Amino acid sequence: MKEFPDLNPFDGSDRFFGKDPSDMNLEELKLYLHIQKLRVRLEFEKFQSSINYTGMIVDALDKLGMGKLLQSFLKVPDNVYPPEE
Repeated sequence: MKEFPDLNPFDGSDRFFGKDPSDMNLEELKLYLHIQKLRVRLEFEKFQSSINYTGMIVDALDKLGMGKLLQSFLKVPDNVYPPEE
């Protein structure tokens, strides 16, 4: 029995290399472009959610009174970079 490829974008690779875009007709190219736009939108939404999640963690730590500790942990010491001449 033939196995179908996993097309879930959240598991592994969701790329489909069945046909080269230079060999596609106009309708296939439109569909391919639409898929690429959806893929970009999905990546952007994942990026936005990771930013929101990080902000929520920072806010929670700040509300717990650990904001100064977090800032001191993330601050780069002044002696890391040698002075420019």
